[in-house]
Amino acid sequence: MIEEDREIMQFSDLSDEALVRSCQEHLPYDTRSFEALVARHKQKVYGLAYRMMRTQQDAEDVAQETWVKVYHALPNFRGEASFKTWVHRIAVNTALDALQKQKRRVKEACATAEVDGEGRDLFALTDHSAGGNPVQNALSQELILCIEDAVRQLPDKEMSTIMLREFQGLSYQEIAEALRVSLGTVKMRLHRARKSLRQLIAQLCDALLPPVWRQKKQEHEL
Repeated sequence: MIEEDREIMQFSDLSDEALVRSCQEHLPYDTRSFEALVARHKQKVYGLAYRMMRTQQDAEDVAQETWVKVYHALPNFRGEASFKTWVHRIAVNTALDALQKQKRRVKEACATAEVDGEGRDLFALTDHSAGGNPVQNALSQELILCIEDAVRQLPDKEMSTIMLREFQGLSYQEIAEALRVSLGTVKMRLHRARKSLRQLIAQLCDALLPPVWRQKKQEHEL
């Protein structure tokens, strides 16, 4: 057991670049380097997937598919971007593909099903009515969900850019590498996304905004 723990620590101490080289040399016969990469980045990948997909099951599916794609693509990874940004690129594209499939299913369902006035689409807010939380806590959670819902209504390119910046904490350079665009394009998309997001939040979440936010919004409009 002590020897196994020592081996695990040795892998965890390696850089991403060293682990990638080890994967390229030893996969599929020795998966320890790949497991170390997954352990290091899985929370970020899942967090991004959850922000984009909204449900735990969909996020888990996207995260799992992302790592399957990473595993199969590793032999061709040449390090033109860092491993972290490369994984984020794959995760974003996987989530966007999943969202497009969801949207197609919603359109097909709407075209064939009768509207009963009680149904919710795939992007509806989570129902908190069954919870026993204080009203203020419920409103705060509902506001968070409303803002996330507003983010997901942005165009795909703007949504993925602001997700990587605001929720994943990537730098402008890392976003540019992950999305394979220029720094200028990143800045332009973020500017458009933030402007559109302010409008969406005002439309969708106005009643949930704290009084201070609402006051600032009114002052800005004057």
